[in-house]
Amino acid sequence: MRALIIVILVFIPSLIIAQSANFQDDFTDQDISDWTGDNADFTFITESGNVLLHQDAASAGTSQLSIPSTNVVGFWEFFIRLDGFNPSDGNKSEIYLMSDSANFDQAIDGYMLQAGEDGSGDVFRLFRISDGAKDGEVLTGTTDISGGGDFRVRVDRDASGNWALSVANSYSGVIVEEATGTDNTYSSTSFFGFKNTYTATRAGKFFFDFKIDIPPIQIADASLLNASTINVTFSKDYDPATIQNSNFTITPGNLNPTSIDQPSGSSVELVFGSNLPSGSFDLDITSIEDSNNQTTLADTTITLFRFEEYQTGDIIINEFLKDPPGALEEYVELKNTSSRLLNLKDWKLGDNGSLSTISDQDLAIFPDSFVVISSDTAALKSVY
Repeated sequence: MRALIIVILVFIPSLIIAQSANFQDDFTDQDISDWTGDNADFTFITESGNVLLHQDAASAGTSQLSIPSTNVVGFWEFFIRLDGFNPSDGNKSEIYLMSDSANFDQAIDGYMLQAGEDGSGDVFRLFRISDGAKDGEVLTGTTDISGGGDFRVRVDRDASGNWALSVANSYSGVIVEEATGTDNTYSSTSFFGFKNTYTATRAGKFFFDFKIDIPPIQIADASLLNASTINVTFSKDYDPATIQNSNFTITPGNLNPTSIDQPSGSSVELVFGSNLPSGSFDLDITSIEDSNNQTTLADTTITLFRFEEYQTGDIIINEFLKDPPGALEEYVELKNTSSRLLNLKDWKLGDNGSLSTISDQDLAIFPDSFVVISSDTAALKSVY
């Protein structure tokens, strides 16, 4: 008997990432041995597929980590969570984008982004640091962080010392530029890192990710609506401007849809000028972006089936085993005697005592091929 194997989706998800990040660490290895500082105060949690660095200090104080980093032209992008508390001068995080020392308690020179201060104007602020002290505010953000929360932050710097701050209010939110400034006092660095200051009740309330990994747009489902229309559903809303006829191709035949309907923000209906090929065929999909233009669909190939109408005698019971000895289960072998691809969905199989539906989903049986029905296919394969 020939085995039936159906492959529906073949794709490799990918994420488009800019090439000018000054520093990144996504902590997927859950290892900070290459960082220097209060390593024992930190652990990891996994959230929505991303590993976050979690400060879990034992009592009030300060904790810091640093790592060698020398890139200064490009961007720093990270996630920070100030979990359910109001930041203040006694509960804050300082991100040292550029520092000439691994120890931020020393008289360092560089630039630091502050998250937390006393007073009502609590926003992200970028400071120049000279001899370990604030020596001028380079830019001032506008996002209110006085209640804490989740923030995605990006700081850009060019070779002339022009800085820009962009912020979103969630991990996967769309960042919006909110402040710019210029300062080129220091144009080199040796370390990147951060220092948290906290009271005892806030010692476990800081979370970080220094590489933003947003789940890519993917194909969630694809199916035939009729002989000439395919519905494709994506895992998230798409950018309508990237929905082009040329991005969807049927092979064999190199066919593109003649029109595309968009019934929702995450699904499309591909309408072809003639009936789709009978049997199995591939739908190739390329260059679709999500609605925020943050990720692009990896080139994806979907194998679909257009089933044909069956005629009397196309499907026969080719072989069956009733009341087998030992622990074996009964089985029935069906054969497609035709030259057409047929669908066993909603077909029923039974005897005088019972009647059961073979499958409530599409189940292809190829021309001159077999499908074996049994309650224990593993045992069946081990014996026959």
